[in-house]
Amino acid sequence: MKKLRASYTIKSYLEELDQAGRKFKKTLKGHRGQLYSSMQTAQHFIVKCSESKMLNSQFIRAAQTLTASLEYRVFATLSDGYGMEFRRFNPKTFEADWNKFLQSLASELVAKFPEGESLRQFIAEQLEHIRAANPDGSSSTHVLYGTLLRASPTLPEATIADALKDPASLTVRFVGDALQTLWLNDIEVGRTAMQRLLASSNPELQSHVGRALAAINFTQRPYGPEEAAALEQIVASEHEWTVFSAIHALRSVAKTNAEDALRLARLTNIGANPRLADELLCLFSFGEELRYDRLSKDDVQLLLDKLMEVPELNGHWTETFLSNTSKSFPGMALDFFIARVERAVSTKSWKYRPTNHGPYVHVPLKFKEATNYGALLAKTVQWISSASYEEDQRVLFNYRARELFEAAFGAFDEEVVQFLDLWSETSDEAGFKIIANLMEEAPHTFVFTHKEFVLALMTRAQRAGADAFKYVGSALFSASIGGIRQGAAGEPFARDIESKQKCEEILATLSKFSPAYELYDGLLKHADGEIARSKREREEFED
Repeated sequence: MKKLRASYTIKSYLEELDQAGRKFKKTLKGHRGQLYSSMQTAQHFIVKCSESKMLNSQFIRAAQTLTASLEYRVFATLSDGYGMEFRRFNPKTFEADWNKFLQSLASELVAKFPEGESLRQFIAEQLEHIRAANPDGSSSTHVLYGTLLRASPTLPEATIADALKDPASLTVRFVGDALQTLWLNDIEVGRTAMQRLLASSNPELQSHVGRALAAINFTQRPYGPEEAAALEQIVASEHEWTVFSAIHALRSVAKTNAEDALRLARLTNIGANPRLADELLCLFSFGEELRYDRLSKDDVQLLLDKLMEVPELNGHWTETFLSNTSKSFPGMALDFFIARVERAVSTKSWKYRPTNHGPYVHVPLKFKEATNYGALLAKTVQWISSASYEEDQRVLFNYRARELFEAAFGAFDEEVVQFLDLWSETSDEAGFKIIANLMEEAPHTFVFTHKEFVLALMTRAQRAGADAFKYVGSALFSASIGGIRQGAAGEPFARDIESKQKCEEILATLSKFSPAYELYDGLLKHADGEIARSKREREEFED
């Protein structure tokens, strides 16, 4: 009688703890009061176990029974596919031990569920439990399911058949692995399944074809017309993840047939998606299969045309491609950036960023290495000078044009300075406005490193007219005080101290009637103000 009562007691406590946990998750999840209530229930249970040896032993046996069950082991392995808890027992032999455990569990499951569909349904039930227990969490369920796909001859087909019947099935996520397994076991059966997935109207199922082909080593397996036709279909898809999976598959194809991979890359639809653009262009910058120098002039132009739709040229591989293009095909690259600026202005879109400039640059352009660098500079200035936009479009054009100038020629090296010097000798007021617009992107040290040019420029601008003088002075001042400062809190920035010193040195050599005197005097006052502000902030902090 006592044994029955103890068994009933342990069962009742477990049910009480489970109900408290369910209530916490379902009704007031995240609320401190409910969490406190659940903790009280658990503490009460622990105290009872510590007071009664019989209850404690009953709990241990109940826990052992639970953890030894097949359902629990499958649930735990689906939740923790990499065996992170298992790792604690023996880190040195963990990998071999864990693989042995996975194979053993898979064999046990296949023996109990020899029919592929019954095994799939059992796993789907466990996946539902995982989702119910942690709807917002993630788990490594693919590890065990992948082992089962290779252990059960009928599970791959059952997984694909269920996905075609129910695209919302919890095992849809494993279709790519199932297709790969079928393809590797029997290529004709795999190709038939591939066609069934492609014939569906579900883009997620079609994306699994790309995932399966991406995982196949075509240097050891046949790559035939069926695979080529499948990739032709999915690279042209309108759905991001379908195209994404196809691009990854092109890497596998390139290892055995680079020409066909390049042919498929030409057909790839990246739309206006910067991520897809970056993934596609990665093919030509990372790895030896499709090096950039394999691309023809027409190939590069085609890829540039694809990038026209992309609103922001984000991504390391996109920047790398544009950098290589600015060196190998500088004229095409410049035309591309000019066309993007004109597109932004014609659509009046500030969200469309034609060029990466300033903080957006991670891989600089290489126009400087072009043999026709001077001609490119002249072409850019001529294009800016001939623009005839008005009002809002003029504001947008000025902003984007100087960003392009900074991205392509922004170091303001001697060749650029010499060009501006010659141009300013004969410029009218309109020309000085353009020069002033470009000078806003000059480095903050420019007025110090090119003092003689600045003096000549201010003198010529003054002769051209009051507006020209004002525009140039304002642009140089803005360029000199802009940008990022760094230093210790409460201490003047080194940049301001240096600016103050150099302004004092230059002003000592200038007449107060010099056209540049006002510029350097204004910069000196700005530096003094910044230094005083830093000292004031330190004093306020110490008080």
